[in-house]
Amino acid sequence: VLLKQSEEIRDFLLKTSVLEWLSDPLCDAVTGRNDSRDVLLNLERGQLFIVPLDESRQWYRYEHLFADLLRHQCQTAYGIEKIATLHRQASQWYEDNNLPDDAIYHILTAQDWDRAVVLIIEHGEKKRQRGEFMTLFHWLQRLPEQVILSHPQLSIDYIQYLSMAGQVKASEAILKNLEKVTEDDDSFKGTIYALQAQMAWRRHDYPLVEKLAKKALSLFTAE
Repeated sequence: VLLKQSEEIRDFLLKTSVLEWLSDPLCDAVTGRNDSRDVLLNLERGQLFIVPLDESRQWYRYEHLFADLLRHQCQTAYGIEKIATLHRQASQWYEDNNLPDDAIYHILTAQDWDRAVVLIIEHGEKKRQRGEFMTLFHWLQRLPEQVILSHPQLSIDYIQYLSMAGQVKASEAILKNLEKVTEDDDSFKGTIYALQAQMAWRRHDYPLVEKLAKKALSLFTAE
């Protein structure tokens, strides 16, 4: 199927294969074109494995098997660095259009860890407030552990995730590293004591739990 297309259309198909969903402005951002609307409509008319997701044809997706084929061909044609650039462009478009979850997905896929951390920290608080912990934890899972450990707030989130997942030893190891971090913020210190109390409770060391919980509470109420 790909060989029957013009070089221009093949280029469009391969570059947009990094996208889960297709819209003309998003495709323009990733491909550098300004006529993606026409291309998408022509692909649909040609029945080229593209599925409209709404009646107004604002969003499409490729059929799953075709998408897999395109991504494989994309890796062969463009290589890791070029594909990472495509994901960065997609991430920027989603960020500009106030769609942070998709922006973070693409920047993580690009393995642009510095930018990913900025976005996760920026939007992580809203996730906590809404109780969307699994989304936040999924993001953290995709970050290298050393990147997480270099950011205290992300480390706290990761410790809580590991505890929920039953990975107690791993969470305790990260907490020990976090205890070495010097922070003047009482809330941060209180959180560390609270996490230590949680670990002590798991070990059934209830006197230590009480001691640590009191320390945490005193710092939280001092704010």
